[in-house]
Amino acid sequence: MKKAALLSAVALMLVVTACGDKTNETANSNNSNNTQADAPANTPVEKADPFGKYAETVEFTTIVNNNPEAAKKFPEGESFENNKYKSYLETSLNVKSTPLWEANGSAYSNKFNLMIASNDLPDIFVVENIDKTPAKTLLKRMYDAGMLEDLTTVYEQYASDAVKEVNKSVDNKALENASFDGKLYGLPSVNDMNNAQMVWIRQDWLDKLQLKAPTTTDELMAVAKAFKEQDPDGNGKADTLGLAVQGAQLFNNDPFTLTGFVWAENAFPNMWVKDASGKLVYGSTTPEMKTALGKLAQMYKDGSIDSEFALRDGNKTAEFLVSDRAGMMMGMWWNPYWPIGGAIDNNPKGEWKAYPILTGDHVNVGNEFYSNSFMVVKKGYAHPELAVKIMNTMKANSTKKIPELLELETTGIYKASDSTRNQWGLNAQISPAFPDTTARTVKKFDEIFAGTAQEGILDIAEKPIFDQVKSEKDNPKKDLNNYKTFLAWMEGNGVVSHNKLNNVFNEFTGTTPTMEQSNTTLTDLQTKVFLEIIMGKKDISEFDNFVTQWNKLGGEKITEEVNAEYTKTH
Repeated sequence: MKKAALLSAVALMLVVTACGDKTNETANSNNSNNTQADAPANTPVEKADPFGKYAETVEFTTIVNNNPEAAKKFPEGESFENNKYKSYLETSLNVKSTPLWEANGSAYSNKFNLMIASNDLPDIFVVENIDKTPAKTLLKRMYDAGMLEDLTTVYEQYASDAVKEVNKSVDNKALENASFDGKLYGLPSVNDMNNAQMVWIRQDWLDKLQLKAPTTTDELMAVAKAFKEQDPDGNGKADTLGLAVQGAQLFNNDPFTLTGFVWAENAFPNMWVKDASGKLVYGSTTPEMKTALGKLAQMYKDGSIDSEFALRDGNKTAEFLVSDRAGMMMGMWWNPYWPIGGAIDNNPKGEWKAYPILTGDHVNVGNEFYSNSFMVVKKGYAHPELAVKIMNTMKANSTKKIPELLELETTGIYKASDSTRNQWGLNAQISPAFPDTTARTVKKFDEIFAGTAQEGILDIAEKPIFDQVKSEKDNPKKDLNNYKTFLAWMEGNGVVSHNKLNNVFNEFTGTTPTMEQSNTTLTDLQTKVFLEIIMGKKDISEFDNFVTQWNKLGGEKITEEVNAEYTKTH
């Protein structure tokens, strides 16, 4: 399977398994920008119908990101302006939306920025990251300019139980992220944060060498050395790798990168993280990064990492798996589809399992924040509660609670794989999902197999996945596609579901003036020095020189700018 197609399929799985339903709680306080009467302190806000239909048609303006590729996926005769999702929304609530403008790509970004600069906002729209400007920065900019309606009271009154339950599951931190001076100015997204890294291992190789599965970086290093030196495939040749690694990307979520390894050492490269004082520091420059690089250098010295890894990308590295020369890789839950899938097709007798690499009692996971987009309402718009009702409807659809739309998706007119993100007539969707959505699905599977629950607990998206998993359990490897799905969900997502995760957030995702000038130079420097250290061309002490040089070439100034910008928005 090609990587692009795989990622599309994986993204679909994450979307279609989104499920949730109930709860309560939010931000309160006072702000001079508020245009509504505040509820008296400690007085419960009266609950209203989250899906209540207006007696008379309510009109609102919006904007549309009319991505031409997404537009092609509409059934014949339908479009962003005219489709069954938008029709359902408008009919069920008795509303009518009119786009002020439509655009795509750079034109969309330019129009969006101009829209804010000229204070010419539509009534309801979604704020996302624009180019290198984070959505939170844009939200704060509009708040400071007094452009946004306070949504505190209407959220309390109108948010559905399903939406509130999701926000409560993250201790309302997403709501706090959309609040200023104790008032809510955006309806935040909450995303499935299934970003955990794990080690995938040929279990039959482990068993042959009578090795314990690794759970720490030190144990992983020992297994990698054994896989290199002890002929785990039994062919009498010294032709196996310890750990399959690519050098084209060292630290991202692609297969064969070293992200999970360094996370386990409390190192978070390419992320802005808090130090002990609460100041933001660049994760690539911390002492923990030095420790992690030292261990990787030892693995390279031991021959546990391919001597030419720096020249290989993911596709090239995958060839080691397919040819049975590698039996261990760092990756994510979906890797049984690719690249492990090729190894399974080539050698169905190989047994694969996933294991966590622990830091103490938990797995470290680097993440963006819970929320990275916000639905907002223009200050003075007469029906701010409509934004909440729209979000409720999108959420209800994501949990398969709307029969009319469910029928569309199951009859093939709007299959999830063919759907578009803007079909509701807005520039994006805000449909909060539990941050542990996929883990919840695996727990359902566990309960069914344990006999403590029935298949009726599964939603329509989970059922076909479960059927494949169950088929594999009943008839191992009779269908290799079922085997791959079993591995992805019960092994890969099993690591996510059965372990304590420590989410570490990238606290700054925007840009600064010095960053724009110096980032390429700093990134190139980091790549060069890190590869040299791992490959033994430079001693680990070179890391200290790297940090000094990084600061001189703009890193120190960038750190000042990042902290100043962070302070403004928090």
